[in-house]
Order: sequence, then structure tokens, then C-alpha cells
Amino acid sequence: MTEPSTGGSRILLVRHGECEKNRADVQGGAGTPLTPFGRRQAQAVGDFIGAWVDARRANCLLFSPIEQVEETVQVAAPERHVRRVRRDDRLRGIDMGVLAGLSRAEAAARHPDAARRLAEWEAGRRPTARLRLPGAESLSGFHRRVADAVASTGVFAEPTDLIVISSRSVLVMISNVLRLGVAFSIGGYESYSFRTGTCAEWRGGSLDGAARAGLDTQAWFVSRGGHDPLEQG
Repeated sequence: MTEPSTGGSRILLVRHGECEKNRADVQGGAGTPLTPFGRRQAQAVGDFIGAWVDARRANCLLFSPIEQVEETVQVAAPERHVRRVRRDDRLRGIDMGVLAGLSRAEAAARHPDAARRLAEWEAGRRPTARLRLPGAESLSGFHRRVADAVASTGVFAEPTDLIVISSRSVLVMISNVLRLGVAFSIGGYESYSFRTGTCAEWRGGSLDGAARAGLDTQAWFVSRGGHDPLEQG
């Protein structure tokens, strides 16, 4: 992979609209359809992408092979504004092992030790290197496939407007790829909050600049009247 340097590129990270498993507090696992609210979010995402894209620049949109993401793309219809729209199987969410597809309550009942470690990690009380969920995909393997997918767009080689529509785990990994570059390590991995329907632009003319400016996760999102949709999925 080319050493990440965003140069003159712009990167928009978009979380899918709210889906049924978000409402059920389910973590990872198979995809589910969007809720009616999630479809409204997806429509608004399409409008936002249309306003964000600069038709004079090279652009590309990648999306994940998961039901709620594919439905978000279908409703948002980004092909109205973006030249290249493609699904990339490397952008599937991280496999959470024994916790995949379980609600938090189910995870606590069936796998209490793993559920406790995940809760401690989410609260910032457990280092990523000590998360260790049984059967889960390695973070290094997840990093490799996600970073390769992003690099394949040419965003690190020439000025490009890149949009990625995906699940939270993939967007968090891309944020770490941009922030850490070739210095990526499990110890340096950080989490970011992406509400459903969020469109967050990575700002910075280079990797160092991006690291200083950070990820503007409050750039834009559709909110459910003060209720923040659940984080998982």
C-alpha cells in the first residue's frame, strides 16, 4: 500500500442509515433492512453528497457489502453525482467473533467475559491490545483489507474526492488509517463516534495535517429529535 498522504484529496465518511439491528442494539453480524427513519436519513445523505461533490474533480464512492449499506446507497442514489460507484467486499465490518449478531443483553448472558471486555474497551478502560474477543478477526487483518480498499481508489496518489459509505467499524478503521498512516499499530488505535446518517469529512492537506485537524464527526447528521441512534452495526 502507498504511504497514506491525502494531498489535495477530500474524504467523506458516511455511516449507513438507521437499520433494524441498530434499534435492537445488536452488534456486528448479518445486515438488516433500514427503518423508515433510516430511509429518510439515506435520502438526506444523497442530497448532502450532491452538495459536497465538486464535479470538476476526480471522484469515487465505495460502499460495503452489507444490507443496510446497500439499501442506503440505493436510496441515496449517489450515481447522480459521482462518476465511479462500486461495492468493495474488503469493506465488510470487522468479525466480532462470539459476540457477532448478539444484542448487548444476549452477549452479557451468553459470553459475559467477552461482553465485559468489550464494554471496558468502549469506555476507554481496556487497551485495544487486550480486547481479545474469542473468534474475532484480528485488528491487523482488518486494517490490511480496509487500507487496501481505500488505497485502490488512488486517493493517496492524486487529488480525488472519495466517499465511503459503510458501517461504524470500517469508518473507525479508515479514520485510524488516515491518522496513523504507516505508523499504524494496535496500541495507537482509537475509536470515533459515528451516528447513523453521519457524513463526516476528513480535513487536512496531508497525513500530518489531517492528524492535527482530526475527523470532523459533527460535520452533518440527521438526528431523531435529540435521540442519538445506537452506535453498533
